[in-house]
Amino acid sequence: MKIKETEIILADGQKALLRSASREDAEALFLHRKATSGETHFMGRYPEEFQGGQAWAEEKIAAVEADEKEFFVTAFLNGDIIGDAGIFKIKDGMKYQHRCGFGISILQEYSGLGLGSQMLKAALAQAEENGFGQVELGVFCDNLRAIHLYEKFGFQKMGVCPNAYRLKDGTYRDEIQMVRMLGKAAPQELEFCSTDFLESDEIKLVLERTAGEDKEKGYLPCYYFAICSKNGQKMGTCDLRVGHNENTLYGGNIGYAIEEPYRGHYYAGKACLLLFRLAKKHQMEYVTITCSPENTASRKTCEYAGGVFQGIFPLPEWNEMYQMGSREKCRYHVALKTP
Repeated sequence: MKIKETEIILADGQKALLRSASREDAEALFLHRKATSGETHFMGRYPEEFQGGQAWAEEKIAAVEADEKEFFVTAFLNGDIIGDAGIFKIKDGMKYQHRCGFGISILQEYSGLGLGSQMLKAALAQAEENGFGQVELGVFCDNLRAIHLYEKFGFQKMGVCPNAYRLKDGTYRDEIQMVRMLGKAAPQELEFCSTDFLESDEIKLVLERTAGEDKEKGYLPCYYFAICSKNGQKMGTCDLRVGHNENTLYGGNIGYAIEEPYRGHYYAGKACLLLFRLAKKHQMEYVTITCSPENTASRKTCEYAGGVFQGIFPLPEWNEMYQMGSREKCRYHVALKTP
C-alpha cells in the first residue's frame, strides 16, 4: 500500500516530504540503501552486499504496493531520498498477523534534524491503522541514538541476542530486541495518585502540578511538589518522574532544590524519602537519582536517601543536559521495598 503524502519541517527549517517510494524512485532507493549501509556499522548489510540495482528495488516496491498492510515511509528533500523506513509482516501465517517489523535508514548528514522521529511517528500511526498489534525491531547494542529514539516512542527492551552481528574487523555486537504495542495493548496513560499522604514529622510535600508523558522528547509522567514545613512555609521544590527510560539514566527519577535559608537540614533527602512512598504506589521497584560530580551537597543528599553509588557516567550528545554544557553525571540507585 501507499501512505498519504505529508509535508514535514526539519529542525533546520527545511521542508521535506514523506510518502511511499514508487517504482519511479527505484534506482534512487537502491542507491540510498547502499549509501547508508556504508556510513555506519549499524545497518544490517555492507554496501557490496546490495546487488540487483534498480530491478531489485522495483521488485521490492511492487511487492509492498500490492500488499494491504505493508508500506514504505520515504523522506524526500528537493526530490532526493534522504531517509527510508518500512513496516513489514513478520511472517505470513495467521498466527502472526498482529506482528510487524520496522526498519529505518537516514543519510548521516540529515541525522539530528528530527527526521527519524517524524518518520517513526508516521509509521506507527499507519501500522496501527492497518490493524497491526505490535511493532518489533532489532538494534545494535551500541546504537544509543536509535535506542533513545525508540524508547521515546514507547518501545520496550524485551531481550538481547548475544553476538548477533559479526563485523569485518572480527568484533561482535549484541542485538537489542524491542517491541512497541499498538491499539488496546499499548501502554495506557498514567493515572496520577492522591498525594495527601506525603508528609513526615518535619515536612510535607504539596502538589503544585502534574505533567503527562511526552514520548517525542522522552519525558516521563511527572509530579511537581513544593517542599513545605509543617506550618506551610515553602522551603524548596522536588519532583518525581514515574517509570524508567534512557533519559532517567542521566537525569534520574527525582529532582530537588532547597532555598538558601533552609539548607543544611537534609530537607531534600527527607523529601526523597517521601517521594519513594509515591514511587512504590506506582509499582516502581527502584529509582535513579543523578547529580553533577562537583555538587557535593547533592551527592550527600543521594547518600542520605540510601542511594548506592554506581559511578560517574558521560552524557550522550543527544541529551539536553549535554547541549546545555554538562558532560558527566553521578548515578545513584535506590532499591524500593514493596509495601
